Amino acid sequence: MGIFSKEALRRPTTDVLTERDAYLAMDAAVKTARQLYSDAQLLFANARWPRAAAVAVLCLEEVGKVRLVLRIEDARDEQERRKAWEDYLNHPLKISQSATPGQAHNDEHRRQLSLKFGRELDQLKQFGFYSNWLVSGAWVQPDEVITQRDAELMVTWARVMVEQLQSWESVR
Repeated sequence: MGIFSKEALRRPTTDVLTERDAYLAMDAAVKTARQLYSDAQLLFANARWPRAAAVAVLCLEEVGKVRLVLRIEDARDEQERRKAWEDYLNHPLKISQSATPGQAHNDEHRRQLSLKFGRELDQLKQFGFYSNWLVSGAWVQPDEVITQRDAELMVTWARVMVEQLQSWESVR
């Protein structure tokens, strides 16, 4: 069975994470977030604005995984754990986890606003990688949609979030 086989990519729905599992998952997310941030910096430095912005959003998604892994680990029952795993597999929600303080997700209205923002950043990520057909009937290339300023904002945000991961590491 290869790493990309259907069995290896099984989507967990109620798996319990041990403290060690959670640590390994968070450690992997932190390392990947740092690598993605570094890649976003390289792309930005080489004026590859759309890709820099898109990779910075991927970095934010990895940062969001840390909080979601803690939710899976801390789940009190199977229903809570299932919901936490569903959230873990939701790209806009992972992105939104790095957009708001942890308590914001306890209030349903704030959670919905945060998720909407996460969806918008997920869309930015898509526009940063691919040409797209717009409702207006036009094809657009990534560099027609994402500006240097957009990339600068996303890379800066990714930097701030990666720096905040330092405090997580001091706890381990």
